[in-house]
Order: sequence, then C-alpha cells, then structure tokens
Amino acid sequence: MSSIQKINRLSGVRYKAVLKRGEQVLKTKTFTKHSLAKAWLRNKESDRETMEACGMTGSRMTLRQVANLYLKQYSGRDKSQTGKVKYWSNRIGSLYLSDITTTLIRQELNYFSQSKSVRADGCRNPQKIKLVVTDNQRAPATVNRMKAALSAVMRFANHEGLINHNPVRGIANKPENNKRVRYLSHSECESLLSETRNSEWPRLYALVLMAISTGARKSEMLRLQWQDIDFDRRQAYVSITKNDRPRVLTLPNPVIKALLPFRGIGLVFPS
Repeated sequence: MSSIQKINRLSGVRYKAVLKRGEQVLKTKTFTKHSLAKAWLRNKESDRETMEACGMTGSRMTLRQVANLYLKQYSGRDKSQTGKVKYWSNRIGSLYLSDITTTLIRQELNYFSQSKSVRADGCRNPQKIKLVVTDNQRAPATVNRMKAALSAVMRFANHEGLINHNPVRGIANKPENNKRVRYLSHSECESLLSETRNSEWPRLYALVLMAISTGARKSEMLRLQWQDIDFDRRQAYVSITKNDRPRVLTLPNPVIKALLPFRGIGLVFPS
C-alpha cells in the first residue's frame, strides 16, 4: 500500500511519497509539504487506476501509449526530445512492451544508423517545414541521442511499474568522433558576415556577429530578452545555460551597434 514517510533533515522536514503495487515500490518522490506528497500520490494512483481500467498495464500496453504518457509529463529543456520519441512511436509504437527486446532495439538502431540523415527545409512556420533526405549518413552522436530518447521512455515505464527492466540499458553507445575544431579565417568571417547582411531576416547579421564575438551557444542567444542586455555596461546576462550556471557575455561595440536598431521588449532574436 502506498504511504508517506516523514523525514527529518538539517534543512527541515521532508515528506517522502512511496507509490506501491502490493509490496513492490513503483516510484518515490520527496516534498517539502505533506499536502504536496498526498496530492502527488493521489494523482499517480488515479493514473494507474485509469490505465488498469483500460487494460493498459504491463504487457498489454503499447510503446505508443507509454510514449504519449511520457511526453505529457516531460519537462526537460531539450526541444528535440518530442521528435525523437515520436520517431520511435512511428517505428515500433504498435508493439506491446513485452515484445520490445534488447535484440529488437539493437536492430532498429542499426537501421537508423545506416539510413541517411534528414534536415528541415522550409520557412519558419512549423506547419510548412519539410524534411529532406540528405546524402549524409547519420553520425554516431545522432544514433546515441536517439537511443537515449527511447531509454528515457523505457525508464519511465519501469518507474511506473509497467515493465521490470529497461531493455535499452544493455546496449552500448557508439564511439563518437572528436573531430578537430577549425576556426574561421579573417577573410571567411568577413565573407560570412557580408552574406548575413543580405538575409531576408534583418537580425541575422547581429546574431552571427554576437556568436562570433562571444562564443555563445545558439540556444543561449535565442533565449535572450532585451531586459537581459545592459547597453551601458555592454553585457548580456545568460540565465539558462547548458550546465545550468548563469554567465555574463561581454558585447563588443560592433555587436552593440548591430543590436541598437532593434531594441525593444521581448526576445532579442524572435523566431
């Protein structure tokens, strides 16, 4: 039977919610308030009862059904996770969990690695973007990320008590090539910046110039708000980074000059 355990810590009292099926512990989560732990258990029990009423437990549940439940609770920052999970739903989503084995997953990953990569081709409207097959084979890193997405879904199913183990765990990652980093020459930088001035999107020049001048990641720049930029100090405050540590970008005068015509509210580089 599920329960809530009171835990005394130096930082204060915590409440550990324990979700069980009989004597088997399905999932645990710790909260600062008893009411939050109770509400979490109530929601989890309700979800489980709904799945059982629809015959969606254990071996009778398909990967597509699990994937949909996983995406509803997914709160990560990786925006590509949804696309990767949907890929698996399209490939093997109709299979029951009991039919998805390590051997099958390995075969699917081999198929994925040997097929050609795709890229987005279209305007900024997501409804009109088309996927175009390229002549390039998928990189080992791409295969590893796709495997990680399926592993996350299976780990979720395991935590929910739908399967007893994660079949993806027995598959090793492919070695990723650490290729040499090559920097643009002065003439290449000038050529690149010259081309960005001819773009239909007027802010592309400022975006590329900031990237070259600061070394900021694309995701960091696209999240920037005008309130994050201090024009007097020539600084940009990045609150969300890859390692979850905020940092400050120093903006050279050319970047400040390129940004000033667009100064306003909201995103600096709206899509």
